[in-house]
Amino acid sequence: MNHSISSIQHKEFETTNNILFHSFKPLGVYKNQAGNQFLVIQRLHSIHEEAINISTALLAHGRDSILSEYLIKNGVIEILGHSIKEVKKSLIHFLKISNNLNTILLDQEGFHEIETTEGIYSCFIKNSNIHLPKQLPDGHQIILIENALRKIQAKNNIDLFNEKFHRILSLSPRLLVTLLFSLTSYFYKSFGISPLSLMLVGPTSIGKSIIQYFVGNIVKGNADVQTVNATTIGLHDYCSEQGTYSVNLEDAHGKKSADPIISLIMDVGNEARRLRSHLASSNTKPTKNMRCTLIISAEKDLKETAIEGNATLHGGVSSRIFSIHPGEYGMFDELCGFTQSSDLADFIKENSTMFSGVLGDLVVSSVAANLEEHKDRFKKDEKIIKRKILKSAGIDEDLSGPNHRILNGLTFCAFVGRLTIKYCHLNINRNDIDNAIGILFKELLTRSKNHNKKSQNDDTSIIKIIRNTIKNNMQKFRPFEQYILLKKPSVIGLHFQDELEDLYLIKPQKFKDLIGDRWDNKAFKQLAESGLIKTSKGRGHQYQKRFPNKQRINFIAISGSIMDE
Repeated sequence: MNHSISSIQHKEFETTNNILFHSFKPLGVYKNQAGNQFLVIQRLHSIHEEAINISTALLAHGRDSILSEYLIKNGVIEILGHSIKEVKKSLIHFLKISNNLNTILLDQEGFHEIETTEGIYSCFIKNSNIHLPKQLPDGHQIILIENALRKIQAKNNIDLFNEKFHRILSLSPRLLVTLLFSLTSYFYKSFGISPLSLMLVGPTSIGKSIIQYFVGNIVKGNADVQTVNATTIGLHDYCSEQGTYSVNLEDAHGKKSADPIISLIMDVGNEARRLRSHLASSNTKPTKNMRCTLIISAEKDLKETAIEGNATLHGGVSSRIFSIHPGEYGMFDELCGFTQSSDLADFIKENSTMFSGVLGDLVVSSVAANLEEHKDRFKKDEKIIKRKILKSAGIDEDLSGPNHRILNGLTFCAFVGRLTIKYCHLNINRNDIDNAIGILFKELLTRSKNHNKKSQNDDTSIIKIIRNTIKNNMQKFRPFEQYILLKKPSVIGLHFQDELEDLYLIKPQKFKDLIGDRWDNKAFKQLAESGLIKTSKGRGHQYQKRFPNKQRINFIAISGSIMDE
């Protein structure tokens, strides 16, 4: 009994001595994508003033001046006239209160998994609205902060949208499929599906940017398109800050874009479950989680960009992105009653801003309301939808490797399209979706087949020579764990394998001895086009590998898939 009274008195003492208590309230604590923790407070009796996020790291010793400056900069003038010791005590008091609240702070649009006292709950945030497939346990609440609070008001409704666009969408596979990719990006994680990104490829002024502008407006509510002009880490960090929606990128071609864009596609496809190694140090650290997908526009195909940038493009990257190339009228398949493609493009651009977020808002709301039912339905319908896509593509063969994974992603896009039709949000029919996806998938397979034939017809194929060289010298390769044996003259290299990679790491001089004068830029180009060589930036044809003993050694790194005849 005495202990209880003492506890109440202690709480009253903390509240009385909290210099911020009568001006602010704690909303809770949250961690951002980088894993940094923040205490979030908000001014009392103010619904318009934004919440203030205070890094809990600023409460540590030695950060007093930074904390004080940050608070004043954000309008917390109540601290003036008080010692920083009093300020920190007040914030720590708020932190203790927050840790006892069952409040979930969400800072980004898209899908979230929420930890509660009764397990994990799903939640979708779209246009500052909260959509819960299942109500949270009593006592729990969600508060939106930062980007999750952004609201866009559409000027017109879905009926007028369909009136203006249903014919264009039904006659334009490239436009329709891009729209489906943008919608589907909200649902990969909630359905447990591996994400698939999209690349629009072709010369300038064919409608790539118009399509990105259109789907950005109609689905997310804005037409933000970022230029790929950043380092690999910079681009990754930008995308890791986004929610489970599509990020639009443009100009993803040229030497400088190769490494960043290839790395980003892989990170998005894997949701960034990997370690990043820093050249300047022996340390590795996990990359940040990735929730978004990509809609990329580029003047050159990913293979061309990889060759130009001396980068490796292996099957793992190719299986995580679907490419669309120009049709008869650039990125448009029909003129839809317009006299020229530029008139159609102008109509799309001028009218898309009238419907900011209208389709995305409705689809997210409808799917979220019956999430578990739709997940069960997808399991039942997946094979049927896949067969219809293959039939539309005129394909009756079994697919494997990258094409199989791409087909899985396209099947899920078609399923989301079906849900959109079911809820009367799109006035088109299922055949429009199946045919659009089937046509573009067939185009992808045809391009791939033609490329493979060209490589196979090269009589001086370096691929065959290297394959046979590795086969004939297999006993001279050691498992990567036995890297200490590299010093032996009889060992020509190591065989490295993990979940993502299978590489034959060959000593450069040994490789030269084995291949001789057959090794030149043309040979490298042939390997690079086939995704069979891995290189490090700034090291020509070589790849630098870091070993457990922190030593770094350069190799000619040949993909293990070269052995697949």
